[in-house]
Amino acid sequence: MRNVTFVIDESGAKGYADKRENIVGELGVVAGYFIPNTCLPKAQSDLSDIAKKFRWNNKCHIADLDPNDQGLLRSDIFAYLLSVQARWVYEAMYVDGFHSGERLASEMIRATKEKRSSNVRVSRNKREEAPLHVELFKGAFGKAMAFCVDNCGQPVCINVMTDKVGKSTLNKFRKGADRLLNIGNPKITKVSGFDPDASAVVEGTITSEITGGAELLGDFSGVQYGIEESPSVLTLAADVLANSVRHHLMSLQKLTPRCPLNTARSMSGHLLSSIVYGTSIEGVEALQVGDTIFRHPNRSNV
Repeated sequence: MRNVTFVIDESGAKGYADKRENIVGELGVVAGYFIPNTCLPKAQSDLSDIAKKFRWNNKCHIADLDPNDQGLLRSDIFAYLLSVQARWVYEAMYVDGFHSGERLASEMIRATKEKRSSNVRVSRNKREEAPLHVELFKGAFGKAMAFCVDNCGQPVCINVMTDKVGKSTLNKFRKGADRLLNIGNPKITKVSGFDPDASAVVEGTITSEITGGAELLGDFSGVQYGIEESPSVLTLAADVLANSVRHHLMSLQKLTPRCPLNTARSMSGHLLSSIVYGTSIEGVEALQVGDTIFRHPNRSNV
């Protein structure tokens, strides 16, 4: 089995779907790059040599440096990633797009519940909402799966390495990854309720299934994964990458506000655009979650 490390970090907006944009085109990003596990020791050593010049420690991020050192660190990290041709992916999403998409999903669920004809009063747990950066992770991880299958075949194990995010967020990352790996399989949820006719508590299951479109995603049956927090020079490089993508896309808002974020055209001009994977061609965005389901409600085109 091939083993690939996927080093990720986030930048920009976070929070839940009740949040609205504070500035035009406010967005969040998760970005990550790939390293074959056999190359990890060399990458760790090379990146440590770069970080030493900036007196880096495990709690330091690019935003903690003064502007001049930020530019120097970014230049060194980019030069290294280009020298080893480290392929990378990202997922970007607008705050207002996330808000609009989640509101639509909630309305669809509410409308479905109102159509129930049964007298059984089902216990209703509040729908669990994922923060924006968890949705961003799911988008980036989906692209990571596609990259690894395209370039390594199956079976393959993706070892996700992230900065400190907390146990709760890690668990949500794992749930998101599991959902992606099980698209096309029925999801069975146990429910309970009260039957007034029988004056008794009853139990049952709800089965939901994606019946169309799953085949477009490909076969990921041979994909395994693991996720761990591991702050290091490797995650420092991911921090630099994610920060640069957010800055690039926010700069794009000055020219074309609310444009698609995950296209080859939107990434044009970024210094690492030649080695990015998973951006869509203009007008072909069917599998870009951030540019379809969570598109900005007042979207313009690039």
